[in-house]
Amino acid sequence: MLTYTCLCGSKYAKLKHTLVLLYLELGGDIIHSDSSNYDVSVIIPTLNAAKHIEAIAESISAQKLHPREVLVIDSNSDDDTVNMANRVGFKVCQIDRSEFDHGRTRDQSLNMVSGEIVVFLTQDAYLFDENSLQKLVSALRENSVWAAFGRQIPRIDAPLREVFARNFNYPAESRVVDFEDLSRLGIKTFFFSDVFSAIKKEAYMKVGGFPSSIVTGEDMVLAAKIIRAGGKVAYVSDAMVWHSHDFTFSQQMKRYFDIGAMHSMFRWLRDDAPPEKEGFRYVRELMKFLWQQRGYREYPRVVLDLAARFIGYRLGLGHSKLPPETVRVLGSNKAFWVRWLNQ
Repeated sequence: MLTYTCLCGSKYAKLKHTLVLLYLELGGDIIHSDSSNYDVSVIIPTLNAAKHIEAIAESISAQKLHPREVLVIDSNSDDDTVNMANRVGFKVCQIDRSEFDHGRTRDQSLNMVSGEIVVFLTQDAYLFDENSLQKLVSALRENSVWAAFGRQIPRIDAPLREVFARNFNYPAESRVVDFEDLSRLGIKTFFFSDVFSAIKKEAYMKVGGFPSSIVTGEDMVLAAKIIRAGGKVAYVSDAMVWHSHDFTFSQQMKRYFDIGAMHSMFRWLRDDAPPEKEGFRYVRELMKFLWQQRGYREYPRVVLDLAARFIGYRLGLGHSKLPPETVRVLGSNKAFWVRWLNQ
């Protein structure tokens, strides 16, 4: 079995990349049979993910817990994603790009796999070590825990503000939450990320799964449905993936426009847990973090970044009152907004 080393810029990345290619050329198959007590399927939505496939395949191959299958649900990529996914032994299903929906597509893909536990990964999330999958799904041993998600470790080239964001949202302490935590944690009670998550298929079906049409935030809506139905959601801090971003101001505004629109469309989320308090806490802790790290040069960039988020979010909350052309420009999820505007 191949071993796994961090593929996020280390000097070993090129060597590992070469070894994977050699292994595949010799007829090796990245996917192994599952010999554990867990019946796990992995689902990875992709779009132009060719540069990630081999690294993801290697990180899955290195796991002590081997999934019974890995399904790539691809939105008609322009690059070599599909051929590469087939080559490493992943199952592949292609859909039209215009039909992709964060909720419906994941729901459809879940019905294509046979595992009792379904793990969702995004195409740019690499499993941190050989225990990542095992530790994540182990949280589901408890009958009352219906879903779990792991910790996201920022890549080594992540800017300070992104390092803070990952540590703020994905701290070193694990937790299990239920409806009783709502008064204490607010919107954080429903915080959940399908960048790296595990869900009991039976529980998923019980709560009705992901929404069939949603611009973003399908993971938070699912977690809220689970908690409202009496289940618990676990955050497993020692189940980790490498994952972070460095968005431009424009990208942040568009992302938060979509988030605001989602909160408007799923008003009950805001009614149960208004997000503003958590937002203020984020800003306060971010400024404190930058001061402690002497990241003074980051302050102007951070202020503009926060402004882009705030403006995008507020516009998203009022998206239904905006002219169609404005929505087309501001929305990040283009396929969703085309469908929404045409309905």
